[in-house]
Amino acid sequence: MAWDYERLQVHFNERDLKGILAIPLSSRTPPDELTRAFSKNGMYNVKTAYMLGKGCNLDDFHRAWVDIWKANVIPKARNFLWRLCTNTIPVRWLLKHRHLMEIDLCPWCECEAETWQHAFFECERIKNLWVKLGSAEMRKDVGSLSPCDLIESWKDVEKEVMIRARVLRWVEESTNLSKASNRAAAVSLCSSPKRWTPPPIGTIKINADASVMSDGWVGLGVVARNDKGAVLFAASRRIRAWWSIEIAEAKAVVWAISFGSKFGYSNAVIESDCQAIITRLTKEAMYSTDLDLVLGDAMAQSTPYGSIQRSHVRREGNTVAHNLANFIPFDFEQIWENFVPPNVAPYVLMNAIGI
Repeated sequence: MAWDYERLQVHFNERDLKGILAIPLSSRTPPDELTRAFSKNGMYNVKTAYMLGKGCNLDDFHRAWVDIWKANVIPKARNFLWRLCTNTIPVRWLLKHRHLMEIDLCPWCECEAETWQHAFFECERIKNLWVKLGSAEMRKDVGSLSPCDLIESWKDVEKEVMIRARVLRWVEESTNLSKASNRAAAVSLCSSPKRWTPPPIGTIKINADASVMSDGWVGLGVVARNDKGAVLFAASRRIRAWWSIEIAEAKAVVWAISFGSKFGYSNAVIESDCQAIITRLTKEAMYSTDLDLVLGDAMAQSTPYGSIQRSHVRREGNTVAHNLANFIPFDFEQIWENFVPPNVAPYVLMNAIGI
Protein backbone atom coordinates (compact mmCIF):
# COMPACT_ATOMS: atom_id res chain seq x y z
CA MET A 1 0.00 0.00 0.00
CA ALA A 2 1.40 3.38 -1.04
CA TRP A 3 0.34 6.98 -1.52
CA ASP A 4 -0.90 8.11 -4.95
CA TYR A 5 2.11 10.29 -5.70
CA GLU A 6 0.77 11.85 -8.91
CA ARG A 7 -2.47 12.92 -7.25
CA LEU A 8 -0.62 14.34 -4.27
CA GLN A 9 1.56 16.40 -6.62
CA VAL A 10 -1.54 18.02 -8.07
CA HIS A 11 -3.09 19.06 -4.76
CA PHE A 12 -0.16 19.83 -2.40
CA ASN A 13 2.94 22.00 -2.37
CA GLU A 14 6.40 20.48 -1.97
CA ARG A 15 6.58 20.92 1.82
CA ASP A 16 3.21 19.28 2.43
CA LEU A 17 4.01 16.58 -0.12
CA LYS A 18 7.12 15.58 1.82
CA GLY A 19 5.17 15.58 5.07
CA ILE A 20 2.50 13.27 3.64
CA LEU A 21 5.02 10.92 2.04
CA ALA A 22 6.76 10.62 5.41
CA ILE A 23 3.65 8.95 6.84
CA PRO A 24 3.73 5.16 6.37
CA LEU A 25 0.51 3.40 5.39
CA SER A 26 -0.67 0.16 6.97
CA SER A 27 -2.38 -2.76 5.25
CA ARG A 28 -4.35 -3.30 8.48
CA THR A 29 -6.03 0.13 8.27
CA PRO A 30 -6.13 0.62 12.07
CA PRO A 31 -8.32 3.41 13.53
CA ASP A 32 -6.81 6.89 13.84
CA GLU A 33 -5.63 8.05 17.24
CA LEU A 34 -3.99 11.14 18.69
CA THR A 35 -0.33 10.77 19.66
CA ARG A 36 2.45 13.05 20.88
CA ALA A 37 4.82 14.26 18.19
CA PHE A 38 8.62 13.96 18.61
CA SER A 39 8.20 11.14 21.14
CA LYS A 40 9.62 7.64 20.66
CA ASN A 41 6.51 5.98 22.05
CA GLY A 42 3.87 8.51 21.03
CA MET A 43 3.18 9.42 24.66
CA TYR A 44 3.87 12.53 26.74
CA ASN A 45 7.34 12.98 28.15
CA VAL A 46 9.06 15.92 29.81
CA LYS A 47 11.91 16.14 27.29
CA THR A 48 9.77 16.86 24.23
CA ALA A 49 7.46 19.16 26.19
CA TYR A 50 10.47 21.14 27.42
CA MET A 51 11.97 21.41 23.94
CA LEU A 52 8.68 22.52 22.39
CA GLY A 53 8.04 24.95 25.25
CA LYS A 54 11.44 26.53 24.71
CA GLY A 55 10.63 26.88 21.02
CA CYS A 56 13.49 24.59 20.03
CA ASN A 57 13.57 22.74 16.76
CA LEU A 58 14.02 19.05 17.54
CA ASP A 59 15.29 18.49 14.00
CA ASP A 60 18.29 20.67 14.96
CA PHE A 61 18.84 18.84 18.25
CA HIS A 62 22.55 18.06 18.20
CA ARG A 63 23.41 14.40 17.79
CA ALA A 64 26.20 14.83 20.35
CA TRP A 65 23.66 14.95 23.19
CA VAL A 66 22.39 11.51 22.18
CA ASP A 67 25.97 10.19 22.03
CA ILE A 68 26.75 11.59 25.48
CA TRP A 69 23.75 10.23 27.35
CA LYS A 70 23.94 6.84 25.63
CA ALA A 71 27.69 6.45 26.16
CA ASN A 72 28.61 3.25 27.99
CA VAL A 73 30.65 5.04 30.68
CA ILE A 74 30.19 5.89 34.34
CA PRO A 75 27.85 8.84 35.17
CA LYS A 76 30.76 11.12 36.10
CA ALA A 77 32.11 10.92 32.56
CA ARG A 78 28.73 11.71 31.00
CA ASN A 79 28.27 14.65 33.39
CA PHE A 80 31.71 15.97 32.51
CA LEU A 81 30.97 15.88 28.77
CA TRP A 82 27.62 17.58 29.37
CA ARG A 83 29.37 20.38 31.29
CA LEU A 84 31.94 20.70 28.52
CA CYS A 85 29.23 21.12 25.87
CA THR A 86 27.28 23.64 27.97
CA ASN A 87 30.42 25.72 28.61
CA THR A 88 30.23 25.30 32.40
CA ILE A 89 33.68 23.81 33.04
CA PRO A 90 35.45 26.42 35.26
CA VAL A 91 38.54 26.97 33.12
CA ARG A 92 40.45 30.16 33.90
CA TRP A 93 39.45 31.93 30.68
CA LEU A 94 35.77 31.53 31.57
CA LEU A 95 36.32 32.59 35.19
CA LYS A 96 38.09 35.75 34.05
CA HIS A 97 35.37 36.41 31.48
CA ARG A 98 32.85 36.31 34.35
CA HIS A 99 35.03 38.58 36.50
CA LEU A 100 35.77 35.86 39.05
CA MET A 101 39.54 36.02 38.68
CA GLU A 102 42.10 38.29 37.06
CA ILE A 103 44.54 35.85 35.49
CA ASP A 104 43.52 33.42 32.75
CA LEU A 105 46.90 31.81 32.00
CA CYS A 106 47.14 28.02 32.09
CA PRO A 107 48.53 26.96 35.52
CA TRP A 108 50.62 24.18 33.90
CA CYS A 109 52.44 25.90 31.05
CA GLU A 110 51.69 29.58 31.86
CA CYS A 111 51.97 30.32 28.14
CA GLU A 112 48.41 30.63 26.90
CA ALA A 113 44.94 31.37 28.22
CA GLU A 114 43.29 28.31 29.75
CA THR A 115 40.35 27.82 27.39
CA TRP A 116 38.60 24.45 27.23
CA GLN A 117 40.54 23.67 24.04
CA HIS A 118 43.85 24.46 25.70
CA ALA A 119 43.06 22.78 29.03
CA PHE A 120 41.88 19.48 27.56
CA PHE A 121 43.64 19.20 24.20
CA GLU A 122 46.35 21.76 23.35
CA CYS A 123 48.48 22.22 26.47
CA GLU A 124 51.84 20.45 25.98
CA ARG A 125 51.31 18.38 29.12
CA ILE A 126 47.88 17.27 27.93
CA LYS A 127 49.07 16.52 24.39
CA ASN A 128 51.42 13.88 25.79
CA LEU A 129 48.54 12.27 27.69
CA TRP A 130 46.45 11.91 24.50
CA VAL A 131 49.43 10.29 22.79
CA LYS A 132 50.02 7.87 25.69
CA LEU A 133 46.36 6.90 25.59
CA GLY A 134 46.62 6.15 21.89
CA SER A 135 43.84 8.66 21.28
CA ALA A 136 45.64 11.54 19.57
CA GLU A 137 43.23 11.38 16.61
CA MET A 138 40.42 12.57 18.90
CA ARG A 139 41.98 16.02 19.26
CA LYS A 140 42.11 16.61 15.51
CA ASP A 141 40.41 19.87 14.39
CA VAL A 142 39.76 20.86 18.01
CA GLY A 143 40.56 24.50 17.22
CA SER A 144 37.77 24.82 14.64
CA LEU A 145 34.96 22.81 16.26
CA SER A 146 32.51 23.46 19.07
CA PRO A 147 32.45 20.89 21.91
CA CYS A 148 29.29 19.29 20.47
CA ASP A 149 30.74 19.07 16.96
CA LEU A 150 33.97 17.65 18.35
CA ILE A 151 32.14 14.89 20.22
CA GLU A 152 30.07 14.15 17.12
CA SER A 153 33.30 13.80 15.11
CA TRP A 154 34.34 10.98 17.44
CA LYS A 155 31.65 8.67 15.99
CA ASP A 156 34.20 7.18 13.57
CA VAL A 157 36.80 6.60 16.30
CA GLU A 158 37.17 3.06 17.61
CA LYS A 159 34.76 2.72 20.56
CA GLU A 160 37.32 1.33 23.01
CA VAL A 161 39.72 4.19 22.31
CA MET A 162 36.95 6.78 22.67
CA ILE A 163 35.67 5.49 26.00
CA ARG A 164 39.18 5.21 27.46
CA ALA A 165 40.01 8.76 26.41
CA ARG A 166 36.81 10.14 27.91
CA VAL A 167 37.20 8.75 31.38
CA LEU A 168 40.84 8.03 32.20
CA ARG A 169 41.97 11.63 32.54
CA TRP A 170 39.20 12.76 34.87
CA VAL A 171 38.10 9.76 36.93
CA GLU A 172 41.24 7.81 37.72
CA GLU A 173 39.64 6.28 40.80
CA SER A 174 37.04 4.56 38.57
CA THR A 175 39.40 3.11 35.97
CA ASN A 176 38.67 -0.52 36.80
CA LEU A 177 34.92 0.03 36.58
CA SER A 178 35.36 1.81 33.27
CA LYS A 179 37.38 -1.06 31.78
CA ALA A 180 34.75 -3.54 32.91
CA SER A 181 32.09 -1.48 31.14
CA ASN A 182 34.22 -1.39 27.99
CA ARG A 183 34.62 -5.18 28.01
CA ALA A 184 30.86 -5.62 28.45
CA ALA A 185 30.22 -3.26 25.55
CA ALA A 186 32.68 -5.18 23.36
CA VAL A 187 30.93 -8.45 24.15
CA SER A 188 27.50 -7.04 23.29
CA LEU A 189 28.81 -5.59 20.02
CA CYS A 190 30.18 -8.97 19.00
CA SER A 191 26.97 -10.86 19.74
CA SER A 192 25.66 -10.25 16.21
CA PRO A 193 27.50 -12.15 13.44
CA LYS A 194 29.47 -10.33 10.77
CA ARG A 195 28.82 -13.00 8.15
CA TRP A 196 25.72 -14.55 6.68
CA THR A 197 25.07 -18.00 8.15
CA PRO A 198 22.65 -20.60 6.71
CA PRO A 199 19.42 -21.38 8.57
CA PRO A 200 18.64 -24.77 10.15
CA ILE A 201 17.51 -27.58 7.85
CA GLY A 202 13.86 -27.20 6.95
CA THR A 203 13.93 -23.43 7.54
CA ILE A 204 14.58 -20.56 5.14
CA LYS A 205 16.35 -17.31 5.95
CA ILE A 206 14.98 -14.10 4.47
CA ASN A 207 17.32 -11.11 4.58
CA ALA A 208 15.88 -7.62 4.25
CA ASP A 209 17.37 -4.16 3.86
CA ALA A 210 16.35 -0.64 2.87
CA SER A 211 18.05 2.27 1.14
CA VAL A 212 16.86 5.85 1.75
CA MET A 213 17.80 8.24 -1.05
CA SER A 214 17.96 12.01 -0.88
CA ASP A 215 15.54 12.56 -3.77
CA GLY A 216 12.48 11.07 -2.07
CA TRP A 217 12.92 7.45 -3.15
CA VAL A 218 13.22 4.44 -0.85
CA GLY A 219 14.63 1.12 -2.06
CA LEU A 220 13.71 -2.22 -0.48
CA GLY A 221 15.62 -5.45 -0.98
CA VAL A 222 14.70 -9.01 0.03
CA VAL A 223 16.42 -12.36 -0.56
CA ALA A 224 15.49 -15.82 0.72
CA ARG A 225 17.93 -18.74 0.90
CA ASN A 226 17.77 -22.29 2.21
CA ASP A 227 20.16 -24.18 4.49
CA LYS A 228 22.54 -24.79 1.55
CA GLY A 229 22.72 -21.10 0.67
CA ALA A 230 20.74 -21.50 -2.54
CA VAL A 231 18.54 -18.56 -3.53
CA LEU A 232 14.82 -19.31 -3.40
CA PHE A 233 13.55 -15.86 -4.34
CA ALA A 234 14.72 -12.25 -4.38
CA ALA A 235 12.96 -8.95 -4.90
CA SER A 236 13.71 -5.25 -5.30
CA ARG A 237 11.29 -2.37 -5.00
CA ARG A 238 11.37 1.43 -5.22
CA ILE A 239 8.80 3.55 -3.39
CA ARG A 240 8.13 7.28 -3.35
CA ALA A 241 8.49 8.15 0.34
CA TRP A 242 10.29 10.41 2.80
CA TRP A 243 10.55 7.82 5.57
CA SER A 244 13.12 7.77 8.33
CA ILE A 245 15.70 5.00 8.02
CA GLU A 246 14.05 3.00 10.84
CA ILE A 247 10.64 3.07 9.16
CA ALA A 248 12.24 2.10 5.84
CA GLU A 249 14.06 -0.83 7.50
CA ALA A 250 10.81 -1.91 9.17
CA LYS A 251 9.00 -1.75 5.82
CA ALA A 252 11.69 -4.01 4.33
CA VAL A 253 11.12 -6.54 7.12
CA VAL A 254 7.34 -6.45 6.53
CA TRP A 255 7.95 -7.04 2.83
CA ALA A 256 10.26 -9.97 3.59
CA ILE A 257 7.69 -11.59 5.89
CA SER A 258 4.87 -11.18 3.35
CA PHE A 259 6.99 -12.67 0.54
CA GLY A 260 7.84 -15.75 2.60
CA SER A 261 4.15 -16.30 3.24
CA LYS A 262 3.21 -15.77 -0.43
CA PHE A 263 5.74 -18.38 -1.53
CA GLY A 264 4.24 -20.87 0.92
CA TYR A 265 7.03 -21.17 3.49
CA SER A 266 6.00 -21.83 7.10
CA ASN A 267 9.37 -21.84 8.92
CA ALA A 268 11.59 -18.80 8.47
CA VAL A 269 14.29 -16.66 10.01
CA ILE A 270 13.87 -12.96 9.21
CA GLU A 271 17.22 -11.20 9.28
CA SER A 272 18.04 -7.48 9.17
CA ASP A 273 21.03 -5.28 9.94
CA CYS A 274 18.82 -2.84 11.89
CA GLN A 275 19.23 -3.79 15.55
CA ALA A 276 16.45 -1.49 16.75
CA ILE A 277 13.83 -3.14 14.54
CA ILE A 278 14.85 -6.69 15.45
CA THR A 279 14.88 -5.84 19.17
CA ARG A 280 11.42 -4.26 19.05
CA LEU A 281 9.95 -7.20 17.12
CA THR A 282 11.54 -9.72 19.47
CA LYS A 283 10.18 -7.93 22.55
CA GLU A 284 6.83 -7.33 20.82
CA ALA A 285 6.73 -3.91 22.48
CA MET A 286 4.12 -1.75 20.77
CA TYR A 287 3.39 1.96 21.21
CA SER A 288 1.60 4.58 19.13
CA THR A 289 4.13 5.95 16.67
CA ASP A 290 4.51 5.68 12.90
CA LEU A 291 7.20 3.07 13.43
CA ASP A 292 4.86 0.99 15.61
CA LEU A 293 2.27 1.10 12.84
CA VAL A 294 4.75 -0.69 10.57
CA LEU A 295 5.91 -3.08 13.30
CA GLY A 296 2.26 -4.00 13.87
CA ASP A 297 2.08 -4.97 10.19
CA ALA A 298 5.15 -7.16 10.65
CA MET A 299 3.55 -8.98 13.56
CA ALA A 300 0.25 -9.41 11.71
CA GLN A 301 2.04 -10.78 8.64
CA SER A 302 3.83 -13.34 10.86
CA THR A 303 0.66 -15.19 11.90
CA PRO A 304 0.55 -17.64 8.92
CA TYR A 305 3.99 -19.01 9.84
CA GLY A 306 4.38 -22.13 11.94
CA SER A 307 7.71 -20.85 13.22
CA ILE A 308 9.29 -17.44 12.67
CA GLN A 309 12.44 -16.05 14.25
CA ARG A 310 14.07 -12.62 14.04
CA SER A 311 17.81 -12.26 13.73
CA HIS A 312 20.25 -9.35 13.62
CA VAL A 313 23.37 -9.44 11.45
CA ARG A 314 26.04 -6.81 10.89
CA ARG A 315 25.91 -4.94 7.60
CA GLU A 316 28.80 -7.04 6.27
CA GLY A 317 26.55 -10.10 6.51
CA ASN A 318 23.61 -8.43 4.75
CA THR A 319 25.30 -7.45 1.49
CA VAL A 320 22.91 -9.30 -0.83
CA ALA A 321 19.79 -7.58 0.54
CA HIS A 322 21.70 -4.28 0.71
CA ASN A 323 22.58 -4.42 -3.00
CA LEU A 324 19.03 -5.42 -3.91
CA ALA A 325 17.77 -2.38 -1.99
CA ASN A 326 20.04 -0.19 -4.12
CA PHE A 327 19.11 -1.99 -7.34
CA ILE A 328 16.96 -0.04 -9.81
CA PRO A 329 14.26 -2.41 -11.13
CA PHE A 330 12.74 -2.17 -14.61
CA ASP A 331 9.45 -1.18 -13.00
CA PHE A 332 8.71 -0.14 -9.43
CA GLU A 333 9.08 -3.79 -8.37
CA GLN A 334 10.99 -6.77 -9.72
CA ILE A 335 11.01 -10.39 -8.46
CA TRP A 336 13.40 -13.24 -9.25
CA GLU A 337 12.88 -16.92 -8.45
CA ASN A 338 15.89 -19.16 -7.80
CA PHE A 339 18.39 -16.47 -8.87
CA VAL A 340 19.38 -12.84 -8.35
CA PRO A 341 20.45 -10.09 -10.81
CA PRO A 342 23.97 -10.62 -12.27
CA ASN A 343 25.47 -7.65 -10.39
CA VAL A 344 24.22 -9.09 -7.07
CA ALA A 345 25.21 -12.75 -7.73
CA PRO A 346 28.86 -12.31 -6.57
CA TYR A 347 27.65 -11.35 -3.09
CA VAL A 348 25.56 -14.53 -2.90
CA LEU A 349 28.68 -16.54 -3.77
CA MET A 350 30.77 -14.72 -1.17
CA ASN A 351 28.15 -15.45 1.48
CA ALA A 352 28.07 -19.13 0.47
CA ILE A 353 31.84 -19.58 0.81
CA GLY A 354 32.02 -17.49 3.98
CA ILE A 355 33.90 -14.45 2.69
